[in-house]
Amino acid sequence: MKVKWQFGVRMAHIKSYWKDLNEQMENGYKTTGCICSLLHRIKGVLRKLPASDRAKLQTRFSGLCLEADTFMDDIMDRMKDQCDKKPRRLNVCFH
Repeated sequence: MKVKWQFGVRMAHIKSYWKDLNEQMENGYKTTGCICSLLHRIKGVLRKLPASDRAKLQTRFSGLCLEADTFMDDIMDRMKDQCDKKPRRLNVCFH
């Protein structure tokens, strides 16, 4: 079965896809940058604490870093999935 290709509709879909992808990448970049910045600030505060207090909080900070790492890996995986999508083969008749 041959289908007439809707050029305008298809181009609008492609532009929308790239716009959404660019927005997702920008949001992911901002989010990971914010997380890294906050972790650096917390680390700086920890360094200023007395050793006994720092030791109490170090385990929690390490857990927070691990959660942040997992979260950022998830963002990267979602972006890779979006970028690795293979184009579908279309059965299209050009008129």
